[in-house]
Amino acid sequence: PITVFDALGSGNLFNIMSGIVLAAENQADIISLSLGSYNNSSLYHNTVNTVAEQCIIVAAAGNDGVCMHSTHRDLHGIATPHLPCLPGAYETVIGVMATNEEGELASWSNFDCNGPLRGVSQTGFEGWGYQLRVPGNKILSTLPDGQYGTMSGTSMATPLAAGAISRLMQCRNFA
Repeated sequence: PITVFDALGSGNLFNIMSGIVLAAENQADIISLSLGSYNNSSLYHNTVNTVAEQCIIVAAAGNDGVCMHSTHRDLHGIATPHLPCLPGAYETVIGVMATNEEGELASWSNFDCNGPLRGVSQTGFEGWGYQLRVPGNKILSTLPDGQYGTMSGTSMATPLAAGAISRLMQCRNFA
């Protein structure tokens, strides 16, 4: 495991990029990122895309309950697009949305209203999207001080997806 956030869960793009590169340098087959940001930079995009040539990257779609392709109106009536959560929406990353106990998209999960196929109509985001819907509600997790509890979020769904992909790779001898 490579830690890119501090004990309070704060971090920055430089630490995330450094962690992604370090994982690739250590021959990771899969990189699981239970994190995301609405900030983008060409360096971040290029770093993720370069590493994705060497291994599979799986990342959370975010928990704001918004479609990455739709727009919303602010208090002044100005329509602005919802930005995609990154790196989950990058074209070389498997973006993970969360489902509830009934297998439906969780109300708080960000989602790709164009479906799981790539091909975004929004200018500047060509090829971006989220691909998988994975259980993410009330998932048993570790907590501080050696405790356990349930948590919900696309960050809970992402490691489940990475684990399933890892098992598939083992069964198919891809790794």
